[in-house]
Amino acid sequence: MRGRSKLFIAIGVLLVLAGSVYFAATRALDHLVRDGTFLRLISRKTAVKLNADSGYLPIAWRGMNIRSSGLLARGQPPHSLVELSAINLRAHCSLQNLWQRKWTVTSLDASHLEAAFGPAAATHLQHILPRQPQIEPQIDTKSPLNLDIRKTDIERTDVYWGETEESVGSLKEVHSKFFPKDHGLDVFGVGGTFQQTGWPELKVEGLHLNWAQPKLIVHSAFLSLAQPKNLKVTGEFVFGEHGSMQLHLSSKQAPAESFVTGYWKGKFNAVLDSENDLTKQFEPDAKVNAIGDLNFNRAVVHDVQALKQIAVVTRHPEFEKPKIDILRFHYRYSGDRLEVSKFEAEIKGLCRFEGEFTLEKQNIEGKFEIGAAPDVVDAIPGAREEVFAESRGRYLWTTMKLSGPAHHPREDLKERLVAAAQKHFAKGFLAPLFKTGKPVIDQLQEIYK
Repeated sequence: MRGRSKLFIAIGVLLVLAGSVYFAATRALDHLVRDGTFLRLISRKTAVKLNADSGYLPIAWRGMNIRSSGLLARGQPPHSLVELSAINLRAHCSLQNLWQRKWTVTSLDASHLEAAFGPAAATHLQHILPRQPQIEPQIDTKSPLNLDIRKTDIERTDVYWGETEESVGSLKEVHSKFFPKDHGLDVFGVGGTFQQTGWPELKVEGLHLNWAQPKLIVHSAFLSLAQPKNLKVTGEFVFGEHGSMQLHLSSKQAPAESFVTGYWKGKFNAVLDSENDLTKQFEPDAKVNAIGDLNFNRAVVHDVQALKQIAVVTRHPEFEKPKIDILRFHYRYSGDRLEVSKFEAEIKGLCRFEGEFTLEKQNIEGKFEIGAAPDVVDAIPGAREEVFAESRGRYLWTTMKLSGPAHHPREDLKERLVAAAQKHFAKGFLAPLFKTGKPVIDQLQEIYK
């Protein structure tokens, strides 16, 4: 009994001591909160972490919970962060590791965070704070306690980036969570949208990133365009001096028309499978470089005047709205230059194209081999003898060169077909039927006019 009494006394003493420590700690923290010391301390700590002058709106303390209506951080060159703000901050704290001189925040929550990286991106900020807090500089104030945040949960995250308006992109309305890992942060996100100038809007299905200064690693980013999770991005960003980007983008069954611009917009439909590698140096005037392979399925071209004319000349109405069975190529894009190689396109039973071309400064240079079915070639007088002279596989073959402005290039095939028809009719083979070959020649000359 005496041993049991001593145990009860020891437990009682420990409970009293624990209560005293808790009471003393909460009283001390309450005093620091009331006189503004804690607010200045945490603002400066945050400024150091973000490399941006920072400040919080007044902090309220209740039990082991701390609240603030908002946080504001403003970066300075050469750092890419221009501004970051968050509202309705709630920190759930624990004294569990106080003996290790750690102030533990088991969960830090915010209802909305927005951030801008780059001057053009900053113009898209909504400025969500109810008012401006007092900004503290990046001073690493010595403190007897180290801050340990176990999890950050942000209900809505909006992030904008871009040095110029033409390069602005965003992640909007993403539910994000952050977990510390190996002196960095694991970041997970779901929901919301991804937008980039020149791209269609994409739905965010899932993000897994890791931030360890100066690197942001994209372990996986699954995006949706018409079909769920049909775009995947992996790679990394390196920030700071001589920063860079290296990304790999895969697409599966993505609607190609969403990426079509210029003349072909509204005239081409397909689904796209692709593998692409994108790189960029974060230097003035640096541009994206890309290399990859594109494969289009269920491709259809329509409402193209030249194809209507070819359908008439060849007496094959399938050319007017062709269903392209094979369309694939390899490409390399660097600055303003696009190089396409291993180009293959085929409408089975009608024609096939193989070749390569280059687009630079709105001009095209290309060379192709063109195969056409014998009945297609025979519809053009003289074409088999003078132009499509080589027989290989199911097709008769010839060559074609392209050059000049991309929107209206010059090609050498039509001239050769016209010359072949003129030579054919000059021999008088069809004189009893056609009188002259002028109608057929006129139809050929109208193509690509």
